[in-house]
Amino acid sequence: MLILGHEVSGEVVDIGRDVTSLRIGDRVALEPSIPCGKCVFCRSGRYNLCPDIRFMGPPIDGAFREYIAHPETFTYKIPDDLSFEEAALLEPVSVGIHATRRADIQPGDVVAILGAGPIGLVTLQAARIKGAADILVTDLVDYRLEIAKALGATNV
Repeated sequence: MLILGHEVSGEVVDIGRDVTSLRIGDRVALEPSIPCGKCVFCRSGRYNLCPDIRFMGPPIDGAFREYIAHPETFTYKIPDDLSFEEAALLEPVSVGIHATRRADIQPGDVVAILGAGPIGLVTLQAARIKGAADILVTDLVDYRLEIAKALGATNV
């Protein structure tokens, strides 16, 4: 049985002997991918393109469990004033922000977002912040389109 879930935050309860940047009790958020660390993409800092990357839930067990062992390099301390719920959203928010940067969205641009799931809705918000004038969002689920409209999509 595969355990799902990949938006995750929590508290460090134990550390491996080689861990140097984390302490028991640290509040953390996890990046849900685990790249190989050896390929040309990993060595050049573009680990998201790693052909052997493993991603929580699936193909490896995800975050809907009490304890997770995770690499130190993909575990990030969070401030005390950030809730665990907010911290769990750091990864999808990062994806949306990264998408708008890659697209080089400028004030006045027209943007199309295909899919109004969590990533699409975060991307919508990031595009609005960057000044997009017209934002079209598509989806097959009416409820998601209603949310997109409420978040500022100009066309759904």
